[in-house]
Amino acid sequence: MTPLLRRLKTFVPTALLAVFILNPASLRAEKTAPVAFDAANLLYEKGQFAAAASAYEKIIADGTRTSALLFNAGNAYFKSEKIGEAVACWLQAEALDPRNNRIRINLEFARESISGGAQPVPLWPSQLRVLTVNEWAALSLVAGWLCFTGLALGAWKPTLRPTLRVPVLMSSVGLAVVVTLLVITAGDRTDTVNAIVVKPEAVVRFGPLPESQSAFIARDGSEFRMTDRKNGWLRVEDANGREGWFTSDQVILLRGGKPVAEQETDR
Repeated sequence: MTPLLRRLKTFVPTALLAVFILNPASLRAEKTAPVAFDAANLLYEKGQFAAAASAYEKIIADGTRTSALLFNAGNAYFKSEKIGEAVACWLQAEALDPRNNRIRINLEFARESISGGAQPVPLWPSQLRVLTVNEWAALSLVAGWLCFTGLALGAWKPTLRPTLRVPVLMSSVGLAVVVTLLVITAGDRTDTVNAIVVKPEAVVRFGPLPESQSAFIARDGSEFRMTDRKNGWLRVEDANGREGWFTSDQVILLRGGKPVAEQETDR
């Protein structure tokens, strides 16, 4: 074994221990459900992971959705060996807090732990997900304000036009770029439906029928992009371009970082 491998063998368990401890910031009771949140955290700390996951889910079902709560729920599911539910929770947490390294590390580890590996299915570069839709919108407003302020100053005082020419041009280009990225990101969030497998094995078939030939097996936690649906069957595609159909009861569907029912996926 090389020195590098020996160092990794020592480092990885320590790193994972740190990652799957509850988010320190999230240990503060949620304002909307402080007693229930503290009780769920206590269950987690006692090693009662399945009970903790159920407690977190009840808080979520009652209307509380924060990145800290979803992060903790994902940890509890993962410790309960429910990788698909964990991935679904962390993806929702990531949509609310896209620059949180703990969420990213947990997702990466979960994907690597799936038999055969698993990768997200990007429609657009992952860098676009560094900002939320609201943050892209705020940048668009700033760029628009700079652009139109420069134009207004030039109209009000023509002698300033030569000085303002370059700043106005740069702000115009910036506005066009940011608005384009806003539209792409918003479309990705609202139009893309992700399917996360929550069964130990999901048979992906060549057609939407039980008797259709099996194409491949998807493991718990595998991620797909839904491309069509028919009579309780979902047509999906993974990051490697493999396509097929499986039944909707084997997955959790997410759109824009929020769970969706199958009947909502045609919007």
